[in-house]
Amino acid sequence: MPETIGVIQGGTRPAVAPFEGPYVQVLEDALKARGLDRGTDYQFQIEYLNGNPLAEALGALTRLKDAKAKAIVTMDALVTRIARDNGITTPIVWAVGDKQADAGAVRTYRAPGGTMTGLTGSIGAGIARLDLFNQVLGASKKIAVLLGPNYKMQGDDEAEYRTAAAALGVGIADVFPIKTPSDIPPLFDRAHTNGWGITLVPHSMFSLRPRALVELEQTRDVPVVYPHKRFVELGGLCSWGPDLTDLVRRSALYVERIMRGKLPGELPMQGPIMESAINFDMAKTHTPAINFPGWIRTMTPEINRFGTP
Repeated sequence: MPETIGVIQGGTRPAVAPFEGPYVQVLEDALKARGLDRGTDYQFQIEYLNGNPLAEALGALTRLKDAKAKAIVTMDALVTRIARDNGITTPIVWAVGDKQADAGAVRTYRAPGGTMTGLTGSIGAGIARLDLFNQVLGASKKIAVLLGPNYKMQGDDEAEYRTAAAALGVGIADVFPIKTPSDIPPLFDRAHTNGWGITLVPHSMFSLRPRALVELEQTRDVPVVYPHKRFVELGGLCSWGPDLTDLVRRSALYVERIMRGKLPGELPMQGPIMESAINFDMAKTHTPAINFPGWIRTMTPEINRFGTP
């Protein structure tokens, strides 16, 4: 009988089977490379958070616990907080995590202890995005920082961004906690009126709506620094953040070792490979047109480039 591996994703269950989400195939291929075959050695039980991890995560975790899942892979850091607070002891592997040690979910990154381990996803990335904004748009332009719902539970801190911006010479227009998707367009309108740029703090509310956010950047003429390359692939201006595909691929190492009897608390956590991306075509649509600095234009492959210079 194959073991069950749980996968918790932020989106909604696809209406058309057998599509399971963009990263399940990455995980399956990585497990196969480690000698574990789907259907023979394991089966996936995929749970969806429907864009609302606070409401959906406990139910998903409970169903996977009842299914006696050998391990749970998640890309939402809030899931781990909810698991800890509700006594869920099924081993959890972060494919993308954020500030787990600070949140008390693990003892240290080198020796996690307990039932959770995996890959950190965003340590220092917020500061890097502010710096990228400064380099691309200049110190004279202010930036609005958008935080997703339950940002305090994820360990995000308004003061951290204000302190980093002051150190970098970036003017913070304000830090805006977003409660619902309907809050986002008015903030883009406000940013356009005031001549601000925007940066997004990683959150499923944003990652589930990449096309809508890129469209807002274009129609409102508001430059945006995104948390992941996916936004720039769809036409967004620029990004700085972890390589999500690489993180999911490397999470298979933890799953494989847990499947073979290792305890998650014995497996040191790893950091991400960070990547940046710029889109020349979007830069031209802004008024005035944005000219990327020469060092950004020529740094390849360190910076992914889209569009025509």
